[in-house]
Parts: sequence; C-alpha cells; structure tokens
Amino acid sequence: FCTVSLLIILHELGHFLAAKRIGIPIARFSVGLGPKIWGFKMGETEYWWSLIPCGGYVMPALEDEEAFDRIPLKSRILFALAGPAANILGAFLCLSLMNVGKLGFSVHSVIYLPLEQICQVAMQIGAAIPLLFSQPENLSGIVGIVAAGGAYAGLSFVKLLQFSVLLNVNLALFNLLP
Repeated sequence: FCTVSLLIILHELGHFLAAKRIGIPIARFSVGLGPKIWGFKMGETEYWWSLIPCGGYVMPALEDEEAFDRIPLKSRILFALAGPAANILGAFLCLSLMNVGKLGFSVHSVIYLPLEQICQVAMQIGAAIPLLFSQPENLSGIVGIVAAGGAYAGLSFVKLLQFSVLLNVNLALFNLLP
C-alpha cells in the first residue's frame, strides 16, 4: 500500500515540478484524494494531505478550461510527460540499486543495464495491453494491486524493488495512453 502511494506521489511530483519550472501556476498539490485532512498554503499553492491515500493530483490555478488551452503546446506536453518521466526515473533508480547489489558498481550496472531492463518491462506491458480488451476478467483495481503486490513484495527488499519497477513503468505507460 505504501509503495503504491509513494509511486503515485512521485508521479504527481513530476507534474508539479515541471509545472513550476515552465510557469504553469499550481493551485493545489494533493497527496491522496477526497477531503483534506491537513494542509497548508505556501505562495500560490495549497499542499493537502487528503483522506484516501492511494492517489493524488496537481491542480493548475486556471480560471477556466480555455486558460489551459492558452498555455503553449510545448509547455502542456512537458507538463503531461513529467509524471510518466518521474516514474521512469523511479524505475531506473530501483533497477540501478538492484544491479549494484547483484553485479557491483559499474557504468553498465548503474546506467546501461537499467535502461535495457526498463525497455524490456515496457515492451512486456505494451504486449499485454491488448489482453485488457480480450480478457477483462484479468484486470485489477487498486485493491487487487495492493493485495498482490503486498504478498509478492513482502518476501524481500529486492522483491519490493522489483514490484516498484513494474508499477513505475506501468503507471508511466498507462498515463501516456490516450
């Protein structure tokens, strides 16, 4: 449960940091969904801790939908890609850590091998996407993911890192789908 929440926070943090960098004003950064449990305001942004922990969002400070359309296309694309990019970075860091533990520290184990492994995981997930439509009974929501992940990841720290890689790449890819 904590792993899923952390990966979602990482994803939303990617959107948030990109928005700040490219000048998209942010009204709210929420860890969790639903009503606010606790929060504070710094500058123009409210920071919330919300009731339902598996989720989060970044809400731009815009007066209407047309205001978002007036943001330059390049900035909107960067804002949209920043969340998935943060998850790919998270997967990369987990794989680098695992590879150093297994193979020792080298440019290959820290940089090249993790990139190869991310591509392999992404291709496996991409190949499974058509099955979502032909075998919808195999889909799982957040409760199923947390239950399966908890059983798997609870076995060891390496399994937790492997689960994190899979979820990070999955979250990145599914956020890139239209």
